[in-house]
Amino acid sequence: MNVFNEWHAANTSKKVRAVREANARAGRYQAAFAPYGYIAGTDEKRTLIIDEEVAPVVRNIFELYASGLSGHKIAQVLNDDSITAPSPYLEKKVGRRRRRTEVCPFWSACTVLQILKNSTYIGELVQMKRTTASFKNHKIIMKDESDWVIIPNAHEAIIDRALWDKCQERKKPYRRGRSTKRSGTDPLSGLIFCPECGSTIRLSWNTTHKGKERVQVTYRHFYNCGAYSRAGKHVCTSHYIKFKVLQELVIADIRAHAELVLHNEDKARQEFLKRKDMLSTRQANDERRQYENALKRLNELELLIQSTYEDKVLKRVPENVCTRLLEKYEREREEISTETEVLQKKLSEEKQNELDVDEFIKRIKKYVDVRELTRELCLDIIEYITVDEYTGETDKPRNIHIYYKFIDKQFKKAT
Repeated sequence: MNVFNEWHAANTSKKVRAVREANARAGRYQAAFAPYGYIAGTDEKRTLIIDEEVAPVVRNIFELYASGLSGHKIAQVLNDDSITAPSPYLEKKVGRRRRRTEVCPFWSACTVLQILKNSTYIGELVQMKRTTASFKNHKIIMKDESDWVIIPNAHEAIIDRALWDKCQERKKPYRRGRSTKRSGTDPLSGLIFCPECGSTIRLSWNTTHKGKERVQVTYRHFYNCGAYSRAGKHVCTSHYIKFKVLQELVIADIRAHAELVLHNEDKARQEFLKRKDMLSTRQANDERRQYENALKRLNELELLIQSTYEDKVLKRVPENVCTRLLEKYEREREEISTETEVLQKKLSEEKQNELDVDEFIKRIKKYVDVRELTRELCLDIIEYITVDEYTGETDKPRNIHIYYKFIDKQFKKAT
C-alpha cells in the first residue's frame, strides 16, 4: 500500500510540474502577486497590466541608478519622499499582509536591487526559475538560467530596453564605483585600470592638519594603481596622475569626439567604423553579392540533385553517371553551405558594427558642451581608461587611452 501511495504521489507531482511548465510556455502568469508596478489581469493568461499609481516610482528607480546613485542612496531618496514600500503597498492594495510588512515597512537597498534585476519591467515574463528537489524533499533549488521559461513582449513594459541595458551594464562589479564620506563617488571610479597588472586605478588624497585646532585638511587628489598603493613596487609600478589633469584630458577628448560628429557626421561614422575593424564598403558589398550568389547556387543544386534522382529511378541516365553527379553535387553543396555560414556571420557582425556606431553617435552628441564629468556621463559613454607608468619625469610623454562604449574593445579584467 505504501509503495502504491508513493507511486501515486510521484506521478501526481510529475503531472503538476508538467502543467505548470505548459502554462508558463503559454505565457500564463502563475505567481500569487504581480511585481511592484503591475497588476495581474483578469484575462485567461492573467496578463500583467501597468499600475499607473506606482509605475513612475519604478521608472525613477531605474533612472536614478543609471545616473550613478547606489541602491542604498535610492532607498534613502524614496524614504525621504515618503514613497510607500512594495510590501505595505501590496497590503493596502489587496488587503493581505505579507510576512515582512511588520519587519521592514521602508525601502531598503535590497528591495531596490531586486527591482533593478527584474526583467518583468521590460515586458519579459520569466517563470520556472525555481524547483524542488523532489516530491518528498521540498527544498527550493534555483534552476540554471538556460532552463527558465522566458516569454518576450508578454506585456507592456514600464521602462525601455536602452535604460535597462544601461542599468545592467552598471551592475558589473568593476563599474559599481567606490563611495567615500570625503568625496562621494568619483565619476571615473571603477573605470580606470592599470595596463600592467590589471588592477583598478583608484582615487587617493593627502591630508594635513592646520591651525591650533589641528583641523584636518584634504589636498592633492590623485589617481594611482591600487596594487602599487597597497603593496608597493614589488607588485607593480606607480601610475600616479593628478585628479584634475586626468579629468581635464577626458573632458577634452569627449568634446573632441562630439565636435567631430557635429561638424561632419558621415566622416565621423567612417572613422568610428574603422576603429571597429570594419571592412571597406566595397569589400562589404562584394561579400553581400557572394552571399546572394551562394544562396542562389544552393537552390540550383537542390533542383539538380532532385532531377538526378528522378533520372536514376526512371533509368533515363546510367546509374554510374547518376552516382558521380550526385557525389559531385553533394560535395559542392557542402562547400557552399560552409561558405554561406561564414559570410552570414560576417554580414551580421557588419550590421551590428553599424548599429553600435549609430548608438555611440547618438550618445556623444549630448556632450559637446560638457564642462564637468558626472557619474552618469562616464557610465553612459566610457568603457574604460588606462594610464601608463609614471616615472617622475614631468617632460616625458605618457600614454593615456580612453576607450569608448560601442566603438572600442570591451575591458577584460586580469585574472
